[in-house]
Amino acid sequence: RGGAKGLAGGGAFNSVNFSTALHRLARIASAYHAEGADAQAETRRAVLSDPRFAIFVCSVAEAIVGVDPNQSSSSIDLGEAGAEGRVAKTSEGKPGALFTFSSREFSNIAWAISKLSFAPPASVFPNVYMYGRSYATQDGTSLATTEDMVQDFITTSLKVRAQVLEVAKERNALPDSAKGQVKSRWIPTLSQLGGKLLDLVAVFSLETLTTFNSQEVANLLYSFATAGRADSI
Repeated sequence: RGGAKGLAGGGAFNSVNFSTALHRLARIASAYHAEGADAQAETRRAVLSDPRFAIFVCSVAEAIVGVDPNQSSSSIDLGEAGAEGRVAKTSEGKPGALFTFSSREFSNIAWAISKLSFAPPASVFPNVYMYGRSYATQDGTSLATTEDMVQDFITTSLKVRAQVLEVAKERNALPDSAKGQVKSRWIPTLSQLGGKLLDLVAVFSLETLTTFNSQEVANLLYSFATAGRADSI
């Protein structure tokens, strides 16, 4: 269920499934390989270039902001109406009503992204969401409300999905011997989504920091330091 068009895992996953699966993929990709560093790097490359991994990261991202898993990507039009009415929100107006991610799950997701090393450092791709009274980017662009942040986040996720489908169609039209000539063009956008996902975890974690134990805080600090995505706060 879910697949390339079903959002947030299509209802087949809960928050524990999302965080556990991503954490295990990171452990596999970063594990010691008996044949050396080159073999380990190839394992990581195989994970990151797999279109199923891209779709899964999109689903994790969508679940965190509370996208309704009963929707498909083709049913969402992020035009002037934005995300209003299409994203589940709590009574306080914050995303995440359909999926409740615990402190352990947030720390596992952050750790996994940093170990997979696919989120760009802030020196290359500046922090997009920062904790405070508003969600403002470092280049001065204002994301004044949670809904603005959610809309930007979903737009990036949908772009990854669209690029995966485009490449799949191109590869399906070619003989097996030529499929490898079509590059995985979604990877740069997926990298941006990874950075935004880490930024979003930071925002949500700071809002609920008292629920984190010492190990979870340590994992978060390790993750942001390793990925190079700590903001100025």
